[in-house]
Amino acid sequence: MNKRPFVIFFLALCFSTLRASTFEIDGIWYEITSDQTVRVVPETSATDGSGTFIIFNYPYEGDITIPATITYESKEYTVSAAKAGTFQESSNLTSVSIPATLTDLGEAPFASCIKLTTITVAEDNPAYSVIDGLLYNKTATTLFACPGAKEGAITVKDGVTIIGKSAFHGCSKLTSIEMPASVQEIGAEAFRGCKLLTTINLPDGITVLDNRVFYNCHALSSISLPDGITSIGSNAFYQCSALSSITLPTSLQVLGEYAFSLCGGLRSVTLPAGLKEIGYRAFENCYRISTISIPASVTTIATMAFCGCSNLRSIDVAANNTAYSSQDGVLFNKTKTTLLCCPSAKSSTYTVPATVNTIGEYGFYACKSLVSITLPYSLTILRPYSFRLCSNLKTIALPPSVSQVGRNSFSGCNALESILVYSRDVPNTDAATFTTNNLNVPVYVPAESLESYQSADNWKAFTTILPISADIVDGNLGDVNNDGQVNVSDIMTIVNVILGSPTSTYYRWQMGDLNFDGRTNVSDIMKIVGLILNN
Repeated sequence: MNKRPFVIFFLALCFSTLRASTFEIDGIWYEITSDQTVRVVPETSATDGSGTFIIFNYPYEGDITIPATITYESKEYTVSAAKAGTFQESSNLTSVSIPATLTDLGEAPFASCIKLTTITVAEDNPAYSVIDGLLYNKTATTLFACPGAKEGAITVKDGVTIIGKSAFHGCSKLTSIEMPASVQEIGAEAFRGCKLLTTINLPDGITVLDNRVFYNCHALSSISLPDGITSIGSNAFYQCSALSSITLPTSLQVLGEYAFSLCGGLRSVTLPAGLKEIGYRAFENCYRISTISIPASVTTIATMAFCGCSNLRSIDVAANNTAYSSQDGVLFNKTKTTLLCCPSAKSSTYTVPATVNTIGEYGFYACKSLVSITLPYSLTILRPYSFRLCSNLKTIALPPSVSQVGRNSFSGCNALESILVYSRDVPNTDAATFTTNNLNVPVYVPAESLESYQSADNWKAFTTILPISADIVDGNLGDVNNDGQVNVSDIMTIVNVILGSPTSTYYRWQMGDLNFDGRTNVSDIMKIVGLILNN
């Protein structure tokens, strides 16, 4: 049964019902809410073409005077409210006059009304008042809105305890805001888009910085966060590009996703001893930060917390942290079995520790200075995007133990000249593991598994798949401990690996597979013996 005609009919019926319940008088749209009341709503329209049904709102423009009562179809109604969002983003709205009867404007009533110069409220309105051009509740304890066209400095009335959601959203000409000590709560997006705001004081009573509270405050160059703040919401300081440094309060426990994303001027940040959680992309593209110190208290670091930090050279973790560890400035889980984040500024070559069995998602993301990465014999899994945007990586050798290669593992690795895969069993992949640019890179595999790779899904898309040979191995075959010689110590290292015995000796597994069959065993030892006997 074709359901599409029914769906179109149903949506059209809904829209006709919507149009019938709203009406316009003198440029203002209304909706009946009871036998005696109406509320102001945005003008609504729709498009229905080729099965597409889109409902959207037209913004209000110019000077709007809302009446106390209206007459519709010979009946009088009291205008008691405005639907939430009615005036939001009305970029050409210049003034609004609110009658005594209208007592509910909804949340964030004039967010991003960038040309709004004046809000007036009838003196006998029981819900709202205007003081120095700002919209408050009647008792002036909650600030609801500042007209978007206000310029210069603003002082919030003493006694205010709540700055409402989006109260200053879109006030792009304000340079400073002075808040009284009485403020205890600041709503989400309160100062969003205040692009010229350079200074603001945050009262001591604030415990939470809500989502997007300083979003796109480009000129905010410094801010003092009071002790007592326990949470900084998502995108709180997004694109505050003039912010050069910040000290987070000792009370802080949660740093939300994208909290300081695109803060390109941020050179240093001090994470407090009580911090527990660092959110997804929290410091994304903070490209001037060079070091990050993770305190012992942190138990969660989300994926890509430091992605795009192109100058980041070191992530250091407190020794007594129970969830994470670091070595040579690289972030791992506590037991160093998973590499979580290699700083983007790591240069030239890097050897992954022998304890690691997993390269985490985005583990080497945008490490554009790395030319060579040596993976350990213990490695089994490459999570998605493991080496994404390692744009100078020349070659990569996957050890025999690798069983899974995640999606887009090598996307953006445009300098790759070869991929060596030592696993005799074809590693699991999906359709997005390799990108179009990868497919022209020659892949080298154990000779006995050549046909398996050439016929395997996703692998067979490569233009060239060849057997591993001495010509393409980077190093001296047999010198597994990298001391520049092939001798008995190399044999002992291989024996320890075969027996699973702990060894502190550096082990270059590629140099131990002398017959290129994807495993290191007695036959390889015999070949090393032959090399020794023949110098």
